[in-house]
Amino acid sequence: MTDVPATLEAAIRADLQPVRRLPPPGRRVLWLAPIAVVTLVAASRIFSFRGDAPVLGWTLTWGTSLAETLAALALIALALRDAIPGRSLRTPAVLLAAGAVLGFSAVVTLRTWNVSPTTLVRESPLIVGEICFTGTVVTALPLLVAAAVLASRAFSVRPWSSGALYGLGAGLGADAGWRLFCHYSDPVHVLPTHTGAVLTVGLLGMVVAGITRRR
Repeated sequence: MTDVPATLEAAIRADLQPVRRLPPPGRRVLWLAPIAVVTLVAASRIFSFRGDAPVLGWTLTWGTSLAETLAALALIALALRDAIPGRSLRTPAVLLAAGAVLGFSAVVTLRTWNVSPTTLVRESPLIVGEICFTGTVVTALPLLVAAAVLASRAFSVRPWSSGALYGLGAGLGADAGWRLFCHYSDPVHVLPTHTGAVLTVGLLGMVVAGITRRR
């Protein structure tokens, strides 16, 4: 081994700084719980609660939305773990998580439609769809930004995967609240707008992760 020049050694020593160890992802994601709760209740409190809630019952309203919120936090926790070098998830695991989101959304949509088949009659499908799509994406932004800030504290070697995970989590959390307001259960409306918005936030997370990545 060759000797390190004194000037180089001095430069390295001067550049060294102490770092604070990151808490476990499961603990860090709890910091986002208040934002997730506000996201859950915001749409139905600001606008109104869905009209078919008495037909759906507690399970297909609050019960399902609470499950979505917990799943959203779990996805963000996975993202925080994935952002840590050496703890990245394999690509199949990331794809499995995305598939689980789609599967969960499809099952909830079809079950809700089976119990309460409400569809658009007088309203314009395009206008209502735009409202639900845009509303879900906008509602997801606070949770997306907060998750991105937490993930950026690590030095992710593959930011696209952590961004996709916390993006899907933020989107799912927003859908949990927005579905409590939306009065329509028709899959032709729900899947392209609500589920489509969740996937869009997932893609947005990938972009945000690339921008906020530490180098």
